Amino acid sequence: MQEIAALLTDKHIKVERFARVACPGRGTVLASERLEDNLSIIFNVLNFIPAPRFQMLAEFVRMVLMATARKRTDPQELPGLEAMMPASPLIRLLNRPDVQLDSDMTVISGDMRASTILGHFKEWVTQRFFGEENDFVVNTAGMYGGARRLQGMRFYLDQGDDSSHFNYFRKGEVRDRLLSALQHPDTDLRLRPLLTETPVARPAARSGRSAQAAKRSTVYFLPGFMGSTLQINDTPIWLDMSALSWGDFSRLQIDSAGVQAEGVLDAPYRPLLNMLAASHTLVEFAYDWRRSFAEAGRRLADALEQELDQAKTSNSKLVVRLLAHSSGGLVALALMSEAPKVWQRLREEADCRVVMLGTPLQGTYTAVQLLLGQHRLLSLLNLLDGRMDEREAQSLAQQFARYPGVLELLPAAYLHEARWQTLLGEAFHTWPARHLLADARRVREQLRAVELDTQRLLYLYGKSSLTPDEVAEHQGGWRFHASGAGDGVSLWGNCPRNCRLGICRWNTGAWPAIANIFRPCNIC
Repeated sequence: MQEIAALLTDKHIKVERFARVACPGRGTVLASERLEDNLSIIFNVLNFIPAPRFQMLAEFVRMVLMATARKRTDPQELPGLEAMMPASPLIRLLNRPDVQLDSDMTVISGDMRASTILGHFKEWVTQRFFGEENDFVVNTAGMYGGARRLQGMRFYLDQGDDSSHFNYFRKGEVRDRLLSALQHPDTDLRLRPLLTETPVARPAARSGRSAQAAKRSTVYFLPGFMGSTLQINDTPIWLDMSALSWGDFSRLQIDSAGVQAEGVLDAPYRPLLNMLAASHTLVEFAYDWRRSFAEAGRRLADALEQELDQAKTSNSKLVVRLLAHSSGGLVALALMSEAPKVWQRLREEADCRVVMLGTPLQGTYTAVQLLLGQHRLLSLLNLLDGRMDEREAQSLAQQFARYPGVLELLPAAYLHEARWQTLLGEAFHTWPARHLLADARRVREQLRAVELDTQRLLYLYGKSSLTPDEVAEHQGGWRFHASGAGDGVSLWGNCPRNCRLGICRWNTGAWPAIANIFRPCNIC
């Protein structure tokens, strides 16, 4: 540092603008006293991966990292790692409260924030290690450290499923903020002032009169598959990480007594729902996603029929919107199929619109992955309960095979026994879903027979780099093929014809646009 200071003085270099990306200005928990214990846990988990070449590499990396961890506090051995410990002399020096610099600074920070169910698993694991917001390497609050700048301090917080310490420079939004920070930071409204305390986003306040006036319509939110919380006799099971870590997912057998849908998952949905609740009467329609969509459709019809009766009694017109994410759209279709008289009343007596977000109207190969035991959700459930063996993964796949809600998501070709006989071979004869496919096929045929009201339906689809679209034989087993023509779950072929279509991405940037759809005259 003394050499750098002397060089800057000798060459008369003045640093006017300074941009930092995910810098551990207050150190990082990753280099703290917990490092050795947590590395031990991580490598105990990796030992369950049945790949000899991987195990040899993992053992070598384990020996190097564990040896490194034991010496991390010695500045003579590993000065760089020791310097990033939150209590190191360097971190204390950089955060002296009596030091202020005559320059400006922009901080690019990150926080892995789940917007999907699988993202929720990643967020939970990293929170268990860091105990706070982080980007997998540096805790977010630690990025705001350092000496105060007299010419101004700004920050940009990158949040999302794809926010990580290794992903900043791949994102166009982050690169744009960096260029602004170095060229014209005062004109970029996305660079927010960095206060002395860690920044906290606060929603804008709404006046009581405007909020009341806006809530003249009702939005029913229908979550996707596994998007509702489930409990047994008031004990949370899904998505309760503590319960899942004890293997309690196995308690959600299709014939288990006392299972109830309690609410909607917060991780993927809460920010959007909060936006909608600010201007609409919001009904979060949780349902048991293990069971048939026909059952959930009948429940939805009962709820909407009550709304219609109340509006008729009060001599008012019901304004209702159904916002259905993924397979929640099949619940909306089941309403139309199972209760056609209620759907007719909604069309005649109410101002009713339906918005589907990536609904798999033609099925999804994600369901095939679950039933073959090849979906990563099964690996995560397997990991959580600590067993990590092939038999446990197959047991979970068998459990999913008993769920009508999974079977009704299958692509049309996989609703027939012949296809599964080919895939499973001799195992087909004892497969739990063997005698359930006919019922699933009947429900799907009923949903497909529904004539979509193109004047009342808006379908939004997303884009992902890979969406499974077929299964093919590969080296004596079965391998999934994927294409770029989908959103990761639903293929674009699911988009209904003659309906208004739009494209969106399910992340924080899409929420305001989705909420805006429900404003007056935006869907009419």
